Amino acid sequence: MRNVALTLCLAIAACTPAAAPDPVNADNSVAESIVQEAVVVNEAERAIPFDPELMTVELGGDGIVIRTAGHIRPARFENATQEFVERMMADFGKPERSDGPEDCPAGKLNFLEYPNHLKLAFQDGKLAGYWADESSLGVATEGGIKPGSPRTALGNAPTKEASFGKLVTVDGAVAMLDEKETKVTDVYAGAACIYD
Repeated sequence: MRNVALTLCLAIAACTPAAAPDPVNADNSVAESIVQEAVVVNEAERAIPFDPELMTVELGGDGIVIRTAGHIRPARFENATQEFVERMMADFGKPERSDGPEDCPAGKLNFLEYPNHLKLAFQDGKLAGYWADESSLGVATEGGIKPGSPRTALGNAPTKEASFGKLVTVDGAVAMLDEKETKVTDVYAGAACIYD
């Protein structure tokens, strides 16, 4: 928008009373070019790709820590409001919104899934959980565990059997393993629609 404002200022500064167009019969080409430039700038702003080097989310047992452009903001379960989380996650792009099923074991949940494929769960307007899978970018626990990490990265942490997979607790979060227990496929914590 700065370029648009600068263009507009220069266009106004360049106009003298003698050269000002007749408002009734004015040529709209200048106004149209300013509008077109504004559209291009807005499209460029929306097209900024997710950069896991600049934008990361630390996954923990009690919530997440959002790191973007010099800002570090913790968002804790049952404390951080959805409005706060959306504001802090704005650099990650516009999320897709969805509602959980009515019979969710954790209760009624609303979800935001961001372009980096991190899914956040909200209950009664507060952050209640998260889920990251192997398509999720820029996410990891404090110890660096993320979907795709090898089982060996979890050390000797014991494996728990569940009806939906094999689980390991790591850095307060839950890591789900593949069938052969060779790697982490998902990391989650808090409220989730899991039917066990």
